[in-house]
Amino acid sequence: MKMINSHKWIFISLALSGAYWILETIRDVLIFNKGSFLHQLVKPDPISFWIKLLVVCMIVLSGAFIDQFYGSNSILKEKKRVSIIKAGLLLSTAYWLLAAIRDVLLNSDISLAESVIFPPAIYFWMRILGIFMIMLLSLFAHSSIINLEKEKAEIEKEKTHVFQIINQMVFPIQLISPDGVILQVNNSFKKNFPTIAEMCKDSIVHISEIQFYKDNNIVDAVIKAKRNRTVFIPQIVFENSLPGTAPERRIYETTVFPIINNQKCWVIIAIWTDITDKIDTENQKEEMRSQLLKAQKMEAIGNLAGGIAHDFNNLITAIQGTAELAIMDINEKKSDLVSLKSDLRDVINASRRAADLTNQLLLFSRRRIMGFNTIQINDTITNLMKIIKRLLAENISVKSKLDPSLWTITGDEGTIEQVIMNLVVNAKDAMPEGGEIVISTENIALTQETAVLIPEARPGKFICLTVSDTGTGIPENIMENIFEPFFTTKEAKNGTGLGLSVAYGIIQQHKGWINVYSEKGSGTIFKIYIPASDKEVSYKKDEKIDLIETKGYGEKILVVEDDESVRLTAVRALRRSGYIVTSAMSAEDALNFFINNKSNFDLVLSDVVLPGKSGIELAHNLKKRFPEMEIILGSGYTDAEKIRTEVTNKGFAFIQKPYEIFSLLKTIRQMLKEKQEKTTV
Repeated sequence: MKMINSHKWIFISLALSGAYWILETIRDVLIFNKGSFLHQLVKPDPISFWIKLLVVCMIVLSGAFIDQFYGSNSILKEKKRVSIIKAGLLLSTAYWLLAAIRDVLLNSDISLAESVIFPPAIYFWMRILGIFMIMLLSLFAHSSIINLEKEKAEIEKEKTHVFQIINQMVFPIQLISPDGVILQVNNSFKKNFPTIAEMCKDSIVHISEIQFYKDNNIVDAVIKAKRNRTVFIPQIVFENSLPGTAPERRIYETTVFPIINNQKCWVIIAIWTDITDKIDTENQKEEMRSQLLKAQKMEAIGNLAGGIAHDFNNLITAIQGTAELAIMDINEKKSDLVSLKSDLRDVINASRRAADLTNQLLLFSRRRIMGFNTIQINDTITNLMKIIKRLLAENISVKSKLDPSLWTITGDEGTIEQVIMNLVVNAKDAMPEGGEIVISTENIALTQETAVLIPEARPGKFICLTVSDTGTGIPENIMENIFEPFFTTKEAKNGTGLGLSVAYGIIQQHKGWINVYSEKGSGTIFKIYIPASDKEVSYKKDEKIDLIETKGYGEKILVVEDDESVRLTAVRALRRSGYIVTSAMSAEDALNFFINNKSNFDLVLSDVVLPGKSGIELAHNLKKRFPEMEIILGSGYTDAEKIRTEVTNKGFAFIQKPYEIFSLLKTIRQMLKEKQEKTTV
């Protein structure tokens, strides 16, 4: 089709030549009785053949002549149009003479002059038909060329008009040919890209010659645009470095697209947008947002610290009071082993609660990985009810509706408690005039059909924890924002907007989801779905300390700890269990025991974070010197889980602070026992 469009006048002349050949064949058959039409069409007599061939050549040459003018890219001038008419007249005259000669040769009854001037009627009209076809071709070509001139003039006018518009636009714009040659650039482009504009000023430049275009995929974009695709390229950095001017760095985004004409790419346009100021503004906003988040976090941590301080004071009071009572009983000799053991058990339990409180603080700061165990949420809620009731005002009541056959879950009990407390606090704040909070649980088994009825649900067995209130409700226009960090409708002094976002994150880490149902003035219902477990909860009983499991047999242990109270407690416990213990305050002191005293130890217990070299560095040094030595590293820092991973990956044992003495002694005994077994094998 493209070939026909590009050489249509040649094809038109060939069609007219075929028509002429058929008409001449009909004339030969009708006038000169030269046999059948098919025979004369395929195998004409020599005179007819050469005369027809000559006329056909003239028609085809005329078509080629017209096609050359018609396909010219420049606008045809008036004399060219006239020359086509003249060519048609000359061809018609030549055809008349050739036909006259042919008629004389085939019919000796008439002279050449008669055949030229006064031919017989049938000869005359057949020649007129041939001339009509030749002149029709010429006139049609003449008319088409005039229309072509008008179209090209209109296109040139439109191009000039369009470029005038483009030139006044504030966006940098350039016109590129489908072959990749930069045709024109507007004034804005010259201002924004002076180095490229200077290159295109007095010469033809291909985009592949410009390194900036190759580095930023502009060349590929033009190739794709040529294939009728629109290409967007974000954040292109351009550095203007004209001689005599200060280098300027700007950021652009560009869109490259084709202009299609007759299903063919006519020109490719690249529009550039300077987004430097926009990005700077966004960076400033992001910085301000970051500062605001920091301020809000500090406020949240301040509030949290107040609550933590209150709880710790209570725990310390319990620990201190119980210990003092035990001492008083001993001094007054009123104590027996049973009551003393009970007092000390209370001290241990209070210490464990203090450790749990610390872990929740670490979890809040996102520095502790959750510890997942099989838990029964009914027990968690029951244990929390006393605290919840103390938290609420007298005009707010709380009750629980717990399914006695509730399935267990695999979760972190401390964070589940945090979720429940956050929802209860939210419910309390939504009921300034009083109301009721209901905490309920139930088993839910979702099928493929029922899961589609609950947002975010999936098939499976879940427990559903519901916290509902009769408060003011949540307006519909903010419902989708309630889980966003720091989003709150409370006054600045009453809330930080962290409660629901933390709850949402915790439930997601439990592979569950939260659904909210609320209407303004009608209260709110939070439904939490957590995957059920098929395991049973193993309730801890008071551990009976087996002295055999913890007893030492004179093994040498080095304790490296910079905190004096922790160091003395560990040394005292180890010596009491039968170990020979040496202590050091730093990694350097510990190494000196090995270097200066040539001491050898069976096991080293070291803190990870020490003044100077770290415990991990100490462990590496010792392992190089004593490959068989057992090493335990402990940490209670906020990055303890990260440290645990690092320590265990390097092949050392790890113990989390605060550790229980029995657990420490049991771990040491087990490691020394395994070492002894390896040695004897």
